[in-house]
Amino acid sequence: MKSFSEFPKKLLKDCGVRNIPNFIAKVDIFYNDLVEENKKFNLTRITDKEDFWIKHIIDSLHFFYAFPEIREGGKTIADIGSGAGIPLIPLAIAFSNNFYTAFESRQKKTGFINKEIKKLSLKNCIAQPLRACEAGRKKEFNEKFDIITARAVATLPKLYQESKQLLKRNGKMIFYKTPERIPPELKELLTQNKKLKNKITISGISILPSNAGKRQFVTIF
Repeated sequence: MKSFSEFPKKLLKDCGVRNIPNFIAKVDIFYNDLVEENKKFNLTRITDKEDFWIKHIIDSLHFFYAFPEIREGGKTIADIGSGAGIPLIPLAIAFSNNFYTAFESRQKKTGFINKEIKKLSLKNCIAQPLRACEAGRKKEFNEKFDIITARAVATLPKLYQESKQLLKRNGKMIFYKTPERIPPELKELLTQNKKLKNKITISGISILPSNAGKRQFVTIF
């Protein structure tokens, strides 16, 4: 891969992106800012452009495979532990007719996310310097979200316990996982929550380009 502009557009289209030129242009800005900010404090260990695209952007967009309704819009989506804004920012750019809220307790990272939101003119998202469990106790966030997601943050039991107060009735938790982590974490979740009445589904396995890894989604609803 030589540049963003040469990145396979078919792959972005397969991930549900409609306005591909706009997506590439905004991700280009996001990448450059992330690399520059990373010199000041640790935001990500992935700074190579090709790795960034595959392991951050394309991986984030695989959410579309688990929840294609994201293209329909009108959803409120909470991203738990957003870090440097991933998957929040890629999703907000690609599927702009939803509203996204990042919950990231580290204020330096929240500050970076909000700076990027402003720079990229994203009117559909905001970052809050709160843990999910703290946000769930606040009236403005309690049972307010249609979808809760998280990527590379914590185990299923911890994610479920800390974010369940954020979820609307009939909402969904859709968590990014790798295939090898699902069986032990799912077992732990069911052991800790013996009276769990939610349904749980597991998506098929998606393989990232260049054999960069495998992705599955656990949906709790």
